[in-house]
Amino acid sequence: MKKTLMIAVLACVLVLAGCGKGKGTQSPKSDESVAAEAVQNKGIDKRETDESETESIPTKERVSRNAVSGANLTREDGSVSFVYIMADDSVVSENGENFGVIRREDNAMVTGDGTYLGSLSPVELSPYRNSKVAVSLAERMDSRVGVMYRSMVSYMVGTQGFAAENIHMNDCGLDPDVQIEQIEVLLGNKPDVIIVAPCDVNNVSEITDMCSKKGVPVVYIMSEPDEAEEIRWKSEKIRACYAGPDGIRSGSDQGAIVATLHNKGDINEDGVVKYIMLQGDPNDPTGCARSEYSVRSLNENGVKTEMLLLQKADWERKKAKKVISDALEKFGDDAEVIFCGNDEMALGAAEAVEQAGRKCGKDIFIVGAVGSVEAMRAILDGKITGTVFDDYKAQAEWAGNRAASMLDGDDTETVFYTNPTKITAGNAAEMIEYCEK
Repeated sequence: MKKTLMIAVLACVLVLAGCGKGKGTQSPKSDESVAAEAVQNKGIDKRETDESETESIPTKERVSRNAVSGANLTREDGSVSFVYIMADDSVVSENGENFGVIRREDNAMVTGDGTYLGSLSPVELSPYRNSKVAVSLAERMDSRVGVMYRSMVSYMVGTQGFAAENIHMNDCGLDPDVQIEQIEVLLGNKPDVIIVAPCDVNNVSEITDMCSKKGVPVVYIMSEPDEAEEIRWKSEKIRACYAGPDGIRSGSDQGAIVATLHNKGDINEDGVVKYIMLQGDPNDPTGCARSEYSVRSLNENGVKTEMLLLQKADWERKKAKKVISDALEKFGDDAEVIFCGNDEMALGAAEAVEQAGRKCGKDIFIVGAVGSVEAMRAILDGKITGTVFDDYKAQAEWAGNRAASMLDGDDTETVFYTNPTKITAGNAAEMIEYCEK
């Protein structure tokens, strides 16, 4: 009995010793070996765990990153869709559907089991297809700025190959504080480049520093920062530039419109053109240059001038109408020319002139700037003398081109001007057709 008990105890000891072997008797495992064992036990390899980290990336972007080329797939029913060609010669749709490995014979797309899917037309993949673009606009989308933005997006997507879903925009409704807040949010989304139409050019230095600290290049459009800021970009090697209208050229063209009139704006023929100057913002470099050079251009054409009033109207039609109504009551027939910093103010001035019983083109002249379609129609109706067209389509292309150049690392030049066009009754209809294409 005792012998049997001793044998049983010995057997238990041996079993326990065997169980401990390879476990409790071994030194603690490193974190790396534990992780490797966990991967092995799950039946997956290390490559698959790395790929799982990309699951948060949208399907289209993930597919696009791994594609070697692209193509348009035209099916037998005539429908066309874009597809990606992968390294293993498989075809994947934009939403991630894999058609499998295919054979391409005479541009035909045939699956491995012989199913004909359609014909393929090669498409060069844009290097910007995965680039994230942030856009901050000064005005609402129902303004001319919105028209320019839509033209810019159309160009960037249709011509340059940016993805529409990677372009994110905010507009601040002409509130500079809101624009700063919105830009902070946009930068928080880690864009590759940001395009800004500044609401207040006095904030440009702050916006530039915000972008620079985040390592995001910035392209300014529509309103040019002051010269000191542009010089700072170069001296401090800041990745920033301006692409848009030139206030000097635009103002010179305003003056030239008046200088080419039969009386050069001198309605009462006293040898001096008396004018009213409507500014949008006296701190805006583009607007100030426009105001200065509109008069300088007249002087250079041999016309003497006298300023009756210099008044700001915040770029707004309603305010401009009030300013001009008061000015006409004060100055009467002495007011011969009204220069306006933009077309909205010119249209407001036209309303005031008509309300005062005056006739544009007969006893007063009104010149605007920017070149809105509404202003061009007013020119054809004889309510405005002329305007200067800052081609928004050209501005849109410049903005896209500069954004792409920044992404390519080309940021040596800081200022790019678009060419304005003088608009009068002779070419207004043609320019309206151009804008509405």
